[in-house]
Amino acid sequence: MSSERSFLSKPEFGYDFVVGVTQASINATLLTYLSNVSQPLIEMCYVADEDGNAKEIELSKLLERTGGVNPFTAPIPDTGFLDDPNFQKLLEGEFLMGFRARMGVPAVPDPSKLPDMVVLQGDAASVKFRLMCSEFTVATVIPALNPKKTKWVRTSQDPTSPWLFGTSVDLRMSDVPDTAYGKLPKDVQKVIKNMSGTAFTIQQLLLDLTNARLASTLDIEGIPPESEIYAKLSGYFVKKYFENAQKKGDPILGCTVVPRTAPKSTLTLTDFDFAVTPFIDPATQAPKNPATDEEKQLNTLNYLCAADGHKLPRAGRLAWNWVSPAQASSHHGCVSINRDRIVDWLDKLLADTAQRHCMRPKVYARHFDGNITRLHVDVELHDNQPPQVINRPAGGTKTDPEGLALEYSYRGWSDDDDQAGKAELETRYRMTVCLKGTSIVVQQNIWVWYYAKAGAGDNHDVVVDDLLTCKYPIGIANDGKLVVGNAETTLDKRARPNSRSGIVNAFTNINKITDEIIRQVHALDSIELKQIPLSSMQNYVFPGGKAFVFKNAKFSDFGDLVSDITYADPGVIVDED
Repeated sequence: MSSERSFLSKPEFGYDFVVGVTQASINATLLTYLSNVSQPLIEMCYVADEDGNAKEIELSKLLERTGGVNPFTAPIPDTGFLDDPNFQKLLEGEFLMGFRARMGVPAVPDPSKLPDMVVLQGDAASVKFRLMCSEFTVATVIPALNPKKTKWVRTSQDPTSPWLFGTSVDLRMSDVPDTAYGKLPKDVQKVIKNMSGTAFTIQQLLLDLTNARLASTLDIEGIPPESEIYAKLSGYFVKKYFENAQKKGDPILGCTVVPRTAPKSTLTLTDFDFAVTPFIDPATQAPKNPATDEEKQLNTLNYLCAADGHKLPRAGRLAWNWVSPAQASSHHGCVSINRDRIVDWLDKLLADTAQRHCMRPKVYARHFDGNITRLHVDVELHDNQPPQVINRPAGGTKTDPEGLALEYSYRGWSDDDDQAGKAELETRYRMTVCLKGTSIVVQQNIWVWYYAKAGAGDNHDVVVDDLLTCKYPIGIANDGKLVVGNAETTLDKRARPNSRSGIVNAFTNINKITDEIIRQVHALDSIELKQIPLSSMQNYVFPGGKAFVFKNAKFSDFGDLVSDITYADPGVIVDED
């Protein structure tokens, strides 16, 4: 059970579209990104103020105090340092501690063996994030009452055993008091919640995960808790640097975002929230417990999105997986568009065609040339009448075609009588749109019936019963543009004229009246059904084009338009917006 069960139009969900990516894909793409795109080098130093308390200072300011002695690079020996002139310069500058770090992938022999940077747990309120650095150096002076026992420690992380800094990030983007986001000032919220085309990129997700305002305190992994380095990192990097970043709203270690170009989405993102869906057991449709390690990698981070100013429903856990274990190697997740939004789009394309074929009849019955026994009938059909439009609920009814999503219908009636006889005319039009598998099926039926009575004779017949079926195959381009192929078209003219009585006609002229009604009906242009122009269906663009490569567009069992996605190459690509 995976994306074919997408049911966003279900009342308990109602999101305009959802982007879902697996834990495995997030981690693999983060490793690729951080291995290829260099992050800023952050150098922070701390000196003692007049009260002996640690004060943050930029490295350039420290160099002014130490006469250019850099604690990270100066040739200070590990032993016998007390008499070293460079070390003395650091003491004169009141240097206490400094660190130099660059976020990135440590130089381990096999990066795939590193712990997951992102772990999707119960919900979006507690996404575990492990901060990794490609380089991390700590330099510290540890004062003592006896100056001869002062310590000098300068060390870097072992590439084969990197230092990790774990935190729990509250990714919920709803403005309610119990979320980290909801506690922020409104102007800060606007900065954090990215509504642009880069909202779904791995770079933006990394920026969210490293946003200190959304994170809890850091936990240090890979360093013995009893060590001096652990104590210094806990006291300075965790307590001072991280807490200061929380206050200022800075990204941890200066994480940066580089977007890529893509066509503009048909749906404009106007609000979103995050939700986590643990791997769903297809048998119970509930989170599997316990889940295997392989299944946990298919936990998904979901962007629950509202578009075009619609109100965003409350965040909830979806009841299906986006990727099954058998699909794990083929794609990273899915973008799913609510069938109601697809119906909105199709309605704009089809409404004019449907209305053109909705004809209000008007029939006139008159006696002929003053002869009250001779009936003459005139027919008018006034097109462009507003049809009844029905957005069919997903799942339909037993009598509906499979996948029925949209229906237009119209019925018109007219009658008239005269001393010579009477006439009746009825028109019906129906267009149905079915969303099924990899096809959009548009079916039109136009139907015209008449009744005429002249003296003792009468005729009634269906003079038009045309059924036009157009089956459009759908696909998707790599950049998210929907591709609609040439329609497979069939036209079935189902009207079969009834037999007429020649004896009655001899006295009433009823057959001539019938022929005239048929001629007048068929002379009207709006009676002819035509295929919907293909060009009008080629302008739909999925959201997420700046983040993903798309493939395999199809409709779910409930009419949502779904595409498999893979994170695009997260390298440096210039944004043209």
